[in-house]
Amino acid sequence: MDLGIILNDSGANVMTSGLVNLSVLSNKSVVVNAADGTSKTYNFILDVIKQDDASVKSLSVKVDGVEKNINVNAPLNNTVIELDYASSYSVDILAIANDNQGSIVSGNSSNNTLKIGDNSFTVISQAQNGVQKTYTINIKVKVGSKLEVDVDGKDWLVDPSDPIEDHTNPGEKDSVDSSIDIFRSHINVKYQKESFGLSDLTYNKPAGSIVTVIKTATPLKVGLDNEFIFEVKTADSKSTARYIVSINRAENDESKLVGNLGINNGSAWLSDINNPISDNSNNNETDVNDASIKIFRHSVDVKYDKTTFTKSDLTYVLPANADYVAVSNDPLSLSVGLKNEFVFEVLSQDKKSTSRYIVSVNRQEDQNTKLENLDIKDGQDWLKDPSKPIADISKPGGEKVKNDPTIDIYRYEVYVKNSKIMFGMNDLNIVENPNMNINVLTSDPLSLSVGANNSFIFEQVNSDKSSTSRYIITIHREEPFVADMPLLDRILINGVF
Repeated sequence: MDLGIILNDSGANVMTSGLVNLSVLSNKSVVVNAADGTSKTYNFILDVIKQDDASVKSLSVKVDGVEKNINVNAPLNNTVIELDYASSYSVDILAIANDNQGSIVSGNSSNNTLKIGDNSFTVISQAQNGVQKTYTINIKVKVGSKLEVDVDGKDWLVDPSDPIEDHTNPGEKDSVDSSIDIFRSHINVKYQKESFGLSDLTYNKPAGSIVTVIKTATPLKVGLDNEFIFEVKTADSKSTARYIVSINRAENDESKLVGNLGINNGSAWLSDINNPISDNSNNNETDVNDASIKIFRHSVDVKYDKTTFTKSDLTYVLPANADYVAVSNDPLSLSVGLKNEFVFEVLSQDKKSTSRYIVSVNRQEDQNTKLENLDIKDGQDWLKDPSKPIADISKPGGEKVKNDPTIDIYRYEVYVKNSKIMFGMNDLNIVENPNMNINVLTSDPLSLSVGANNSFIFEQVNSDKSSTSRYIITIHREEPFVADMPLLDRILINGVF
């Protein structure tokens, strides 16, 4: 500091320097010489008043690099930070003095570790005049972590990214044992969720702690009357966190059948009898007029002789307390082709959901290639009983073509007069089936020789060529008739007897 002195006489001068050290209490003497040679001494006592601001301008607490809000003006300068449990935390503390003449005596540190429970940190700042101020930071690591539900599950009714709600009352403790902190949570589950346990939850278990289930929730009741309770006790048994999870199980809101729609085994199905029904559903299909009605489509192929389709042809398991509602006629009369739909609905217990099942029944065209009767037209050419001139001589037990088991062979025979020289399809009475094709394998008509060496052969083949009936008709043509010559009483020779 410079000590400035103004002299009264311009001829006078100062014999002592005016520089003064103000860092300490100082005594200063100044000698002034006048122009006439006289002098005068001035004595000064200088006392410097130092700054007394010991506060901090800022106090930064970072946990794993994340800044925590600190109120440096909090009462008693005591800040509390609560953290969920983690196996490790890294804490950095940095304080800056408010006055540039002040300083931070202690407390600035980095990479501090935390233990379960209370972790106290102290920061001391000092003013220029030596006055100090203490800031206390208490970081409390909870005994247990906030619970989170398995977000991959399909049983939660709310947002699967955060399906559990925290209903904890801050500071709630057990009424008998105050060392037990109580944490409450709530979750809504679907009707299909029948039980709830630790496996449904994810949580961080503190090192060395013990988890004990206090109350199970199996089976879950419909409604709110379900509580799953477990406790986490610290390794030193001095602190316990009790978790109470209330579970609201919804009423049955499902109308979809349990498992797959099946069909009873039987000879009427054209496909694999162990799995004859096909699922053709589009999982997103709903009724065009009512989006609450989900539609599921199936199909089954049945033989021609299957003339009706009924509820008893199906196998299924209804959801609990759901209702079966018939929509189509039962039994449903089947026409040939795909124009057959057997329809029923399943209505959920809460009446808010409906699943409609549409079973398309494809009745096969008549594929039986065997003629009910092979008959011959009436006429005078038959040697046998004209009411039934043709005989069935098929082999008992059936006969098939050796190299083609899809071809069944049926044998007949007929006896004709000698005057019958041709035989063909025109001689047969056959009711034509529009779904069948008739192929003649011999000449039509066939020229008949005398005797039994005549075979007229034709086949009846169904539309998909999966079945063929071959008919072999053996025709016995009568020997020619030779009359006995009469005895001649006379011989006419040259016109003369």
